[in-house]
Amino acid sequence: MQHTLRRLFSALTCVALFAHSATAELKVAGGYLIGQLDGSTEYTTNAEARKDGDSDFIARLTPSVTYQTVGATSNIQVKAGYTFLRYAKLDEYDGEDYDISASLSYPNGLELPYSYTVSAGVNERTQADAEYGSVTRNRNYSASSNGTYKLSNLYWLAAGLDYSETDPLDDNGNGNDSYATRETTTTVSIPVTINYRYSELLSYGGGYQFRKQESSGSSSTDQNSTDHAVFGLVNGQIFPLVDASIRLGAQLREFESGGNTTSPYASGDVTWQATSLTTVGFSISADYSSTTANQVDPTYSFQTSLSHQLQSNLTANLSTGIRLSEYSNQDANSGESRENTEWQIGAGLGTTLYKHTNLSLALNYTDTTSTLAESEYDELSIQISASRPF
Repeated sequence: MQHTLRRLFSALTCVALFAHSATAELKVAGGYLIGQLDGSTEYTTNAEARKDGDSDFIARLTPSVTYQTVGATSNIQVKAGYTFLRYAKLDEYDGEDYDISASLSYPNGLELPYSYTVSAGVNERTQADAEYGSVTRNRNYSASSNGTYKLSNLYWLAAGLDYSETDPLDDNGNGNDSYATRETTTTVSIPVTINYRYSELLSYGGGYQFRKQESSGSSSTDQNSTDHAVFGLVNGQIFPLVDASIRLGAQLREFESGGNTTSPYASGDVTWQATSLTTVGFSISADYSSTTANQVDPTYSFQTSLSHQLQSNLTANLSTGIRLSEYSNQDANSGESRENTEWQIGAGLGTTLYKHTNLSLALNYTDTTSTLAESEYDELSIQISASRPF
């Protein structure tokens, strides 16, 4: 195990050592192939996101390759990456993840009354999951299609179809009994909006979103649901130096077994260019979600961030946020109800060496309180990352 970790840390160091070389792009069929190497090493005081969780060192190394077309009427991008994940202490969670995605957008450089984008992807992800107080592994599928149609110089329609599926995997040998309660979840959503161009820099509009969420387990049909959300939206410069992309409204959730519930609906962010070197951001979210634990929770979050350019190649950032989760049914393992409040604060530095190599240092602290005692935990993590295209 120690030998494996040393090899991973050495590979991470190689990202910086190869910084002197020029980025190589291989021309293929009207596009380019670009390779990239990403690596990180992290120390965390709670590697399992649970009360009294173990501390650990975690190493990740991800080689990837991207194909990108250039100069065509459509834009095509295909990316594939493979991640080697190793724990110094909790080596039962060691594994390999992958990420494959593709997208097509049309038109590119043409003046047409319509445009569209289609994309799809599949990945496997290993990470700490606060739902179980354990490191879990999921396979995720996604597909989407989004398009716009120009009705006039001032109005246009936008619509989409989004699909996602999360399949729990239990093959990392951690022996956690909670895996028995994990279920496949699928979500299909159809958002439709009408937009009005108020000025060259600002547009308003409104919309409706239909969404269907289901879990695969025979015991979970009472949590299958259909959502209806209506909202207003704003996109663009709302004040000098202030840009926003926000949706605000309300939504209704109808359960398959009967009954319904309502909640606010919100998503988006506001960015303020405070000075030429300083950017301040705010983001909000209020929405429903379904988990692999067959729990449905309205979740509300708010986050602020600040980014300041210290030098031409050195940027500092700070962030803080809060997330509230109200679970609509009992915990799958304890049978008790649960409400979580998560506070987060983070700081970091980022720099670019030799025009291509990105290095970053991130420090994050999370404190979670809960009505369920075993769901309360805190975590301090320090992560060093490097990224380099080749």
